Amino acid sequence: MAYIGPNTRLRRVVSDLITGHRPIKIAVIGGSVSWGLAAEVGKNDWFTVFSRYMSDAFPRAELTFTNGCVPSTGTPFMILCLELYVNADVDLVFSEYMLNDGALILQHNGFVSRGVPTELDDGIESGTGIKHALFADTPEDAYGAVSQYYGAPSLSLRSAVYRLAMAKRVPGFQWKDIMHIDRLHPSVKGHKCMADLAVWLIQQTALDVFMRPMAKEDVEMVTEPLPDPIFPNNLPPAHAMCLWQEMLRPAVVESDGWEFINEGTEEKPKKGYVTTTPDVPLTLCLNTSSDGSNFSVTVAIAHLKSYDENMGIATVSCVANCSCTPVLMDGWHTDQSSQTYMATVTPTQHEACIMAITVHATRALGTEDGQWLPGTKFKVSGVMFTEGSNNVADDQDRRFKATGWASGLSETDSS
Repeated sequence: MAYIGPNTRLRRVVSDLITGHRPIKIAVIGGSVSWGLAAEVGKNDWFTVFSRYMSDAFPRAELTFTNGCVPSTGTPFMILCLELYVNADVDLVFSEYMLNDGALILQHNGFVSRGVPTELDDGIESGTGIKHALFADTPEDAYGAVSQYYGAPSLSLRSAVYRLAMAKRVPGFQWKDIMHIDRLHPSVKGHKCMADLAVWLIQQTALDVFMRPMAKEDVEMVTEPLPDPIFPNNLPPAHAMCLWQEMLRPAVVESDGWEFINEGTEEKPKKGYVTTTPDVPLTLCLNTSSDGSNFSVTVAIAHLKSYDENMGIATVSCVANCSCTPVLMDGWHTDQSSQTYMATVTPTQHEACIMAITVHATRALGTEDGQWLPGTKFKVSGVMFTEGSNNVADDQDRRFKATGWASGLSETDSS
């Protein structure tokens, strides 16, 4: 447990679980970690293990479990598409975005991440010996500040296993045991550890409820409004709409040179419009009107960003019925991950705003010598839009991924 705080909301849910007087809905949102990558989804991923425990521990309760995780996405995506993955009347939600959001929250908070070197300070190559980051070399403490601000409990796999793995060197609890071979996702054992954390939280809350039953003060705290956003002006989106994967297709009016394909699996779909042909537009028709209000409308283009050097650069622009400043979208980065990013554009209002996404013939490699490569692959997975501020969207020019800290917290074998 990283933080439990007053725990009033969870006390109410657990109290209802014990009595069984009303149905309880439990969900998880996040990326590929809680989706179940590196485990058998629906069998031994942490949320499935936790769900089985809850059904056994609270036989009186009518329980519904929903895994609303979407691999390769972060909170900017889920903020705009939440209603697609979690019911509005859900009672308990686990939110897991430490890996996919990386150090995004550090930028909001004014922190600077030192990063994790690819080699140890003593010169040992990363393929041998022990490679790890310091306990504090993660964005987790900044996330803890958000948890404390809102009085919501938080769980920490880092805090739970770091001492066992790095200080005491307990057999079976080394990073190679807890983490998958990719060093980014928990192994099956790591999923068991995560499930144990969630179970322990429920057990401790149940003991607290037995010792201190819900009182008038608890009810008052549960019903009081949330404080202002911890980050200034970071308000929830107004009238958000999410056209994701299959739902994007009706908005596409021209796609010659693009193909709608699934680059994932049936179980883990990664659908979207893909092209390797430059100068051929993917044309969209979007309703950017705002019900007669004066709010601006922010459109977010969800696109793939990967370390594949075939990835290219594209421009999104308004070509008919509306106007906007064209925005450049880079599909390539050096981070060894493939992630959904969002580029934002603010068009004028029109019920049939025509926008085009066009790939450039070449892109910069990102080196000081200005080398250019003919990378022309580009993938668009969705379009989201909302009224008002675009604070909820991802500014890819400022965002940096911090997966290095996750892969750095690992043990590498000398073999």
